[in-house]
Amino acid sequence: MLRLQFTEPYVAYDMGEFGETRFGPAQRPDLLALLPGHRLLNAAPIHRGTTQPAGLLLRLGDHE
Repeated sequence: MLRLQFTEPYVAYDMGEFGETRFGPAQRPDLLALLPGHRLLNAAPIHRGTTQPAGLLLRLGDHE
C-alpha cells in the first residue's frame, strides 16, 4: 500500500565538513516541478533485484 502525506519540508541540516542540505520547492528543470496540480492515478515501487525499492513509478492524469 502506498500512502502519500502532505507535510512541511525538512529544515536544513548540517553535514559537517560535507556542507549543508536544504529542502525547498522543486523548480524547473527538476521533473518534480511538473507534478503539482496533476492527479495521481497510481504508483508502484521499482525493484532492482532487491526487496528494497530503488524508485517509484508514478502515473499522472491531466492537470486539474
